[in-house]
Amino acid sequence: MDSQDILQTPQIHPFQFDNSSDQIAKTVNLFRGDVNFKIPLVSLTGRNGLDLQVAALYKSNISKQAVTRNLTAPTSILGLGWDMPVDRIEVETNGTGTREDNIYYFVRTGIRNRLYRNNKSWLRGEIDKSLADDLDNQNFSKALSAALLTQGLRTDTSSSVTVQTAGSCWQITDPVNEFVLRLSLASAASKIKVFDGGYSYEMQGYDFSRIRYYEQFERWEITFSNGITSVFGGNLTVTDGVKSSRNKTIEWGVRIGNWHGPGILTHSSSDSDKRLQTQYAKVWHFASSYTIWNDRVTFEYEQVLQNVGADGLPYIKATYLSKVTGVLGRTIHFNYKEKTYDDSTPKSPREYADPYKATPTNDPDAYQSKYETRYLSDIEVNNEKGDELFTLN
Repeated sequence: MDSQDILQTPQIHPFQFDNSSDQIAKTVNLFRGDVNFKIPLVSLTGRNGLDLQVAALYKSNISKQAVTRNLTAPTSILGLGWDMPVDRIEVETNGTGTREDNIYYFVRTGIRNRLYRNNKSWLRGEIDKSLADDLDNQNFSKALSAALLTQGLRTDTSSSVTVQTAGSCWQITDPVNEFVLRLSLASAASKIKVFDGGYSYEMQGYDFSRIRYYEQFERWEITFSNGITSVFGGNLTVTDGVKSSRNKTIEWGVRIGNWHGPGILTHSSSDSDKRLQTQYAKVWHFASSYTIWNDRVTFEYEQVLQNVGADGLPYIKATYLSKVTGVLGRTIHFNYKEKTYDDSTPKSPREYADPYKATPTNDPDAYQSKYETRYLSDIEVNNEKGDELFTLN
């Protein structure tokens, strides 16, 4: 991974990106001597804490990057030293296809904060035990939905009930809102306890956030102490064996069984219809934030896909933030142009490179290399009707 780990000392703390007059002195990391600051680009007022702010971040520790070839130290969409990072969750697979071997990280402003699996149960609410009959009959009734709503849990009518132990333990799966609830009724209890059914995690740099992963939906949710929930990935679809996600929020890799290394083998030699490759999620990008009042901000992305092998499945070569929609319907559009790649002479400028091709292309190969070929050209801000408010070049 290219990002810094949260345990590297010293970290770049959030205050280092505050340019207010009383914080300028703190833009310098006193241990490392780095200058770190932000330039606000767009700020849109929202509602209930969901304001939109876009900023360019600068980190001065670039002396090595400046003298290193672009193949090894590529520049970002904003150029050397600059970045416009968006929160995400990423995984280190350790070369296996087993979830238990994965190491997950929450990444914010380029700093990785490792996520650890825990066994904490999050009690989301309690409902009356009289609803146990509906649960035992696998009936997601209006009464059950209304009871969950009183606990702040919005559920879709398509939700399903699975009986794990009749009379005492059930699971509710909501395919529209993409979450799972686990319900439990203890003997002699008057209330059914409702717990979150996702895999529970906590950050290595501990805070009081509630973090859960719904594997069947490839969706992460982090509920922060202010009550705002951030969503990463989700809205998984599979078409003709190819996985994708709404708004392109998930980056996919390709493997064969537990093999994650280079390879162009796509189908079985004994059965040409049997595909050996499978896709797996590598990065879950910031998809949305919402409040208990159902205010919501959404993020959309563009992706560059490349097949692994001539008849293989695609992996995600690059991801670019393309659009943000605020609570009040205003939108921020991010427009890109191609970086310079001139191979007419040995000394011609080439802003990116492919480690396995003399000339970078998106033609199929075995290596799943990742690099960006675009830079941010301009930012366009529109009102809720789609009319342009202003453009930043």
